[in-house]
Amino acid sequence: MIEINKLTVSYGSKDVLAATDLAIADHETIAVIGPSGCGKSTLLYSIAGLIKPTSGSIMINGKSLLEPRMETSVILQDYGLLPWKNVYQNVALPLSIRGVAKSVIEDKVNALLNALHIEEQINKFPVQLSGGQQQRVAIARALIAEPDLLLMDEPFSALDATVREEMQDLILNLHQEHKLSLVFVTHSIEEAVILGKRIIVMQPNPGQIKRIITNPHFGDVKFRNEFAFHKLCVHVRQEMEGI
Repeated sequence: MIEINKLTVSYGSKDVLAATDLAIADHETIAVIGPSGCGKSTLLYSIAGLIKPTSGSIMINGKSLLEPRMETSVILQDYGLLPWKNVYQNVALPLSIRGVAKSVIEDKVNALLNALHIEEQINKFPVQLSGGQQQRVAIARALIAEPDLLLMDEPFSALDATVREEMQDLILNLHQEHKLSLVFVTHSIEEAVILGKRIIVMQPNPGQIKRIITNPHFGDVKFRNEFAFHKLCVHVRQEMEGI
């Protein structure tokens, strides 16, 4: 359970995020959407413990968030893969840093790469991978430490439409399998509607939550082809156009 109370983040004299309140249940997925400069990424990185609030508080599982948690994984927009390390080394990194035994690391890395269907890429470097393959490596690295919270900042923005849908379906499956809480930032209305059990629409100057929209069709990938999908997308778009 994540409890955000009166969270304010300022850069100098400018309030980027103002008095934000939000509760996120265990295993819930939250899509955060809104125009540039509305504080989406600031909210995400605050939940990650990477940005210190100016005021207010964040509680995760009843504990005040004062620094990054071991149980939280973050996937950045550019995937954050280290170009001088191969796939195995990138995925193994979180456990290597913690001094986990090499035999344990090897078993976990191989299991994840097999589950994500990128086992054949194990010795390749990021530059040798497609965008979709890099995304799968980033997901594997995020999951290897068995987090209870996964945060993603525009993770699929560089992918083409077909690969993007594949990654969305993969995230839905992983969410169900690993019982993760998921918070992700996106500029895509369609992506927010597919992946968000609740959709947080934010507005700028200063950044704050304008509306929270509940998605009754969450988890149904066939929903993309139904009229209700387009109806919900229009609803989210109208909320954004009113900003």
